[in-house]
Amino acid sequence: MDWDDIKYFLAVARSGGLTVASIELNVSPATVSRRIEAFERSLNKTLFIKRQTGYLLTDDGEKVLNSVGAVESAVMQFERQTLQPSEQEAFDGLIRIAAPELIAAYLIAPRLNEFFEKYPLLRVELLTGLDQVNLSRRVADMALRMTPPAKGEEGEHIAHALGNMNFAPYISARQANNADWRDLPYISWDEARSHYPMSTWIASTYAGAQPLLTSNSLNVQLAAARHDIGLSVLPTFVGDTDPQLVRVALETPIVSRPLWIVYHRDLRGNKRVGAMRDFLTEIFNDIEDTEPQ
Repeated sequence: MDWDDIKYFLAVARSGGLTVASIELNVSPATVSRRIEAFERSLNKTLFIKRQTGYLLTDDGEKVLNSVGAVESAVMQFERQTLQPSEQEAFDGLIRIAAPELIAAYLIAPRLNEFFEKYPLLRVELLTGLDQVNLSRRVADMALRMTPPAKGEEGEHIAHALGNMNFAPYISARQANNADWRDLPYISWDEARSHYPMSTWIASTYAGAQPLLTSNSLNVQLAAARHDIGLSVLPTFVGDTDPQLVRVALETPIVSRPLWIVYHRDLRGNKRVGAMRDFLTEIFNDIEDTEPQ
């Protein structure tokens, strides 16, 4: 059995379709389709029901999925442990980081030149989004998260606390000149993320009132606040440096979320990971040094 066929099968089984699987595997959807068909022929089984809405596992597909999960874990562990770069190659190659979008755009990307000057042979892939990437499957080498490793990840991952990510309410500079912030509409998270501390604070502050805009993207919330849509709760490293925004004057910070850098235990001796870990730690140390007390 070709291990690559298993990778294609797992990608489609978990995503439910060819397009998302092709993005994960960095190939075309047609290639994914051909590999799935070849895998089915090799097993002489139909693994998926193919519909316009996506790919659904058959009973045989479910059995294969349950069986190959352990195979995947073993292969991933083998790759992490045996494909470590040599001393000469340690600072040559690609390092993949997963991070929340505003951290990637406002903190990491603007300072990457410092990293590249120190490690000119390294390249960086910066993945953004709200969903936590699976580090065991090597989607990324390391991740920045506002939560420590989940219970199912304990023992497999190493987590370093980077400090706190503070949030505060902001309105546009134009609205600050013309209205009391309590009389303005507000922007918040979508219903699936209404449990976020930022969302619960703003909901309690505007008790009973519905948000004028909800979004699962902080970039969207930021753009809306800049353009007079209403009050939004944003990271202070973004809001305090934006001339189009004004922080609402409150006695205490409203939300402070711990930030963690997480990577697989098998990569603890990887020098690329160590170099990026030290670089990110320096960035967040600088942020804490400049945060108003």
